[in-house]
Amino acid sequence: MNKKQEIIGSTSSPTVSTSSPNIEYRVSSIKYQVSSIKNPVSSIKNPVSSIENPESSIEHQASSIQHQVSSIQNPVSSIQHTAYSIQHTASSIEHQASSIKYQESSTKNPVSSIQHPASSIQHQVSSIQNPVSSIQHTASSIEHQVSSIEKSPLFGKTLDELKHVVSELGLPGFTAKQIADWLYKKEISSVEEMTNLSKKAREVLCEKYDLGLIKPVKVQESKDGTKKYLFPTLHNKFIETAMIPDKERVTVCVSSQVGCKMGCLFCMTGKQGFNGQLTAGEILNQIRSIDEFTKVTNIVYMGMGEPFDNLDEVLKSTEILTAEWGYGMSPRRITVSTIGIIPGLKRFLKESNCNIAISLHTPFDTEREKLMPVQIAYPIQKVIDEIHSFDFDNQRKLSFEYIVFGGLNDTASHVKEMARLLNGIKSHVNLIRFHPIPGTPLNPTDENRIQEFKDQLNKKGILTTIRASRGKDIYAACGLLSTKGLEEEK
Repeated sequence: MNKKQEIIGSTSSPTVSTSSPNIEYRVSSIKYQVSSIKNPVSSIKNPVSSIENPESSIEHQASSIQHQVSSIQNPVSSIQHTAYSIQHTASSIEHQASSIKYQESSTKNPVSSIQHPASSIQHQVSSIQNPVSSIQHTASSIEHQVSSIEKSPLFGKTLDELKHVVSELGLPGFTAKQIADWLYKKEISSVEEMTNLSKKAREVLCEKYDLGLIKPVKVQESKDGTKKYLFPTLHNKFIETAMIPDKERVTVCVSSQVGCKMGCLFCMTGKQGFNGQLTAGEILNQIRSIDEFTKVTNIVYMGMGEPFDNLDEVLKSTEILTAEWGYGMSPRRITVSTIGIIPGLKRFLKESNCNIAISLHTPFDTEREKLMPVQIAYPIQKVIDEIHSFDFDNQRKLSFEYIVFGGLNDTASHVKEMARLLNGIKSHVNLIRFHPIPGTPLNPTDENRIQEFKDQLNKKGILTTIRASRGKDIYAACGLLSTKGLEEEK
């Protein structure tokens, strides 16, 4: 494997197991039902010997159910078969219960002395019937769980993908536009709320699809008003999202991956490692499912992960955000950040009109390689050459992100080399304060030096500002997002 492959790694999504914590819960529930059947059966043995055969049959049924429990732990198709088998078993136990009642009735006239045992049998019959009912409920719950597992989310699908969905379901073509309208222009929480679809269309849609929105499981608020949301993903992982209010603006910083492969020295997400890709729906859900959804004015792809390492889903999400049939946002209000993966950069510049931000952090190759291993595969000079080859219009914004480290990248020689590297490029440099993280030798620069560095760059003709640090007290500031602890706990 060459160095380039070592850094970038595979972009494929992780394999997802078909097992589920909910299924394990069902298994436990059924085992409990099996246990409750066995006790009544054993208590019937003594009162009337003529009931031994029904009792033996019931024990056989209990054993059969245990066998079904075992098969539930296999894939989803096995669960469906199990659910039907349990229903059949429940029906058989009801038949046995009826037979016991008949046996009890026949003992009353010939032998009055066993009337008391017969009364006891009636009590046992009653106790059998309750577990039967409970097993039927369990079987029904498993079927519901199977149905839920098989359903796909609609949220996050493009119009073309929705057209494929309705075609596959045999619904009219115009239904795709109606669904998109409900998904992205109206605040609904279920498919059933799509009232301009026929009842039959909604039923057909519900058989295979659900809405797919996911609520945050935790929210933290900073003293400066910034919020950090913790979201679960469809694959039982966790991601963090930051909401940053600023006067009339509300910016949402979204994640594009669970963790990150890039291993930048200054980033907590990079130290977490890579745990999985996000779908377009999971990216958009970070906007749609926060309290401030209706107030959002700007979106930045600067959370967890490298957006160009999950480019298909990122492009789908930006299409939905900017399309007329989607949220209809201006692409000028959306900025996607990258560390400089050149193939992704080329494609993004051609296929999207959103703004782009490139992580620079130093103009010197050797320094950048230590800070950002991607420099080995995609040197910053080649990234700049690619930028030079693209014709930016007057509306689309290009910016460079530059975290300032004390005594490392804040010298006069860095100002001079930045001026050379960015010569002829209409852009904006964002200086970012470094927030110390464990396990790194890097240090922040002092306030006086970062101000001097900004002034020196501006004197060289490079438009430079200092980005305000927001949400530092809740670890929501630049470079601090991470769900490593949660992933390790699992």
